Amino acid sequence: MDWLEEHRIPIGMWAKLVVDWLTTNGYWFFRWLSAVFSTVIDGILWVLETPHPLIVMAALTAISFALRRSIPLAIFTFLGLLFIFNQGYWKETTETLALVSASTFVSMAIGIPVGIAAARREWLYSVLRPILDLMQTLPSFVYLIPALILFGLGMVPGLIATVIFAIPAPIRLTRLGIISRPAR
Repeated sequence: MDWLEEHRIPIGMWAKLVVDWLTTNGYWFFRWLSAVFSTVIDGILWVLETPHPLIVMAALTAISFALRRSIPLAIFTFLGLLFIFNQGYWKETTETLALVSASTFVSMAIGIPVGIAAARREWLYSVLRPILDLMQTLPSFVYLIPALILFGLGMVPGLIATVIFAIPAPIRLTRLGIISRPAR
């Protein structure tokens, strides 16, 4: 087995070459994508942080009531948001909500069309299935490391890592919904 140790596959060197090539040749693309995602996140943050927090709390409470038609849920939503504000975590909460909202939008915008394509083409789903399994198995922090290398520090790497972790769900559920539909 000594010969096996002496002839190691240079994966580290290959990975470094790929990352160096991406950061050198794809710099413009990653900066552009980062600017687009930052703009979306900043827009959501502006909507959440510009009005007085009580107005945002009232709006989110109204949305929760409209979606569930439950007065206890609406009261709990308002009291929970009021508690967050009282504890001094309003800015962090709005940043998290903006990141989750943007990640959800991007995941759905990519996942639904891919799910439709996978439902129409069985070969595509057979190629996607192991990739989706891997994406759901690995923790989201694993995706954060390359995102940090390619996009730098900020909210964008968090959005990318969250999207990669979350995107298998809309793909699988869209496909399942289409193939489970009874034939006419």
